[in-house]
Amino acid sequence: MPWHDQGQGGPWGNDPSNGDPAQKPSNQSPWGNRQPPGNGPYPPNFEDLLKKGQKHFKQKLSSGGFGNNRGIIILIIGAFLIWLASGFYRVDANEQGIETVFGQYKAVTQPGLRYNWPAPIGAVETPKVTDVNRVEIGFISPGDNQNVTSMRDNKAENLMLTGDENIIDIQFVVFWQIKNAGDYLFNVKNPELTVKSVAESVMREIIGRSTFELSRTQGRGEIQSTARDMIQSILDTYQTGIFITNLQMQKVDPPQPVL
Repeated sequence: MPWHDQGQGGPWGNDPSNGDPAQKPSNQSPWGNRQPPGNGPYPPNFEDLLKKGQKHFKQKLSSGGFGNNRGIIILIIGAFLIWLASGFYRVDANEQGIETVFGQYKAVTQPGLRYNWPAPIGAVETPKVTDVNRVEIGFISPGDNQNVTSMRDNKAENLMLTGDENIIDIQFVVFWQIKNAGDYLFNVKNPELTVKSVAESVMREIIGRSTFELSRTQGRGEIQSTARDMIQSILDTYQTGIFITNLQMQKVDPPQPVL
């Protein structure tokens, strides 16, 4: 019997497109959308899967798919980025940067824009290594200078005993700089007091080996040089990170009479 097409779409049923090519499936076959029998499945395209996942996430984010958590997530991410950015710091030309992580020394950094873990994980200190500081012993200079430490907590610190058992009134200044910022910050609790104590002790020892007249005249330059070297040696032994640039004796006289 002859076959007549009466809109049934052929021997496999109706044509779902109803004759409209735009609605006709692109890969339609007698078995529907499935692959013909005997052909194995194709491996998944991971790049397409990744793109679909990204697209799905963007759609969720733009449409509020995360519900009330969306604003919280944005705030957390923003706060985290701001925290990371706070780790940038600048070291000036007269400074060295000392980085620590969890309180432990990490590195010394030179002038420029640097980065370290922000607090509370990391910390940075930038001591001024080119500034010349001074400690005055036996006197107090007039004026107020932030780089001057005048220490006269003992009125007799300027009175010393010479090798020939004379009392001498001595005043001197010690000039110092930071040599190693790491040692300076971690090995010395009070740098100014340390320099003062060591310098006074060394000067007493040297004056105790010198005569009264020698201390006041031709031996003065040698005393200054010897004292500077001895102070530096002691400070290096304890790894203070301090460098003695100079020592100057201001006054070497007999003590004033007591009224």
